[in-house]
Amino acid sequence: MDEGEKPNLDAVGIRIADLQHEVDALQAAFAKQDRPWYRDASTLIALFALVFSLASTYIADRKADVQDLENQKTDLRNLLQQLDELPKDNVEARVKFAGNTAALQTYTGFINQDNAILSAQAADIARKLPSGSVSAVEYYAIAMALQGSYDIDDAKYFLGLADKSVSDFNTEISIIRANANLLFYSGKIDEGRREFQNALNIFEKYPHYDPFTEQSSHTITELDWAQAEFNVRNYSFVKQHIDEAEKHFADMTASPNKAFYQSLIQQAKADLLPTQGGGASAGSLTTASASDSAEIAGTWRGTPNGLLPLVFHVGNDGNSTAESPSQQSTAQAFANVQENWVTLTVPTWNIIVSGSLTGDVITGILNLNGQKSQLVLTRDAGN
Repeated sequence: MDEGEKPNLDAVGIRIADLQHEVDALQAAFAKQDRPWYRDASTLIALFALVFSLASTYIADRKADVQDLENQKTDLRNLLQQLDELPKDNVEARVKFAGNTAALQTYTGFINQDNAILSAQAADIARKLPSGSVSAVEYYAIAMALQGSYDIDDAKYFLGLADKSVSDFNTEISIIRANANLLFYSGKIDEGRREFQNALNIFEKYPHYDPFTEQSSHTITELDWAQAEFNVRNYSFVKQHIDEAEKHFADMTASPNKAFYQSLIQQAKADLLPTQGGGASAGSLTTASASDSAEIAGTWRGTPNGLLPLVFHVGNDGNSTAESPSQQSTAQAFANVQENWVTLTVPTWNIIVSGSLTGDVITGILNLNGQKSQLVLTRDAGN
């Protein structure tokens, strides 16, 4: 600037104003840096948004996990229900296809295949579910289905899981007996016997059950033990355990269900001790004498647990027929009476019914290829 030239005061004023704004901005920035984060509104808003987002994601994931768990548990229950229907299908097939061996073998082959597939699927789901999500009863059902498919190792595994989670008498006694049978099946006879003995000792753990429950449980255990010994051809032990079953039966208190256990003992004698009497085998075509047949002559009706209704027509001369009304099927039957004990056999259906006779009621069991169901037959009025 020349000496004679005056400064531009307006420009200087503007420049001073700009500098003042910059100073104010810097002061504000420094003041902001000195303020704690929790006093900064924008920071708090961003933080709350992040927390809300994380919480929403966690809750959504938890809901999805819970729903997935429930879906898997539902799938498992559905599979177990399907498995529970297969024995019934098997029994009904043997009645429906009696006399047609090729058709029966084909149909039962499909049932066995279904059992293998369903039991494998159930086992796969049960393995994935967290501890505590599967009950002892469900583990036991899976084990029995796997055993039916000859998957012995996996059956033992799931019996072990059932044993770890069991908390009631009925399930535990079933697990112990099943494990004993698996040990016999695997050739571990001594271990199997010890397990059956554990079943007999179970009331040391559950001491408050009534005498009938104790004696009926021991009866079942001894008969299962007899069957296990029979399966491995240890015949000298079979009668011993049937005799023990009879002792427990004798000690049972009176009950409407007592006749059922008598039926089981008589059936075991017929199946395992054919020379000892006590019932007719499926191949024994013995009809009742004229006097005996007159005592049981008539039409008898009943429905085995979980199966289709059955009708038996017993003639005065001992000639009999069996009928499955729902399947519109009939077959020749044979009646045998010893005092108040009745045995009805249907060879073509491979069925044996045995029970005690009281007036117009036969209370006992139906045995189809070793599958036993409780059965009460009632004679039609007027017969």
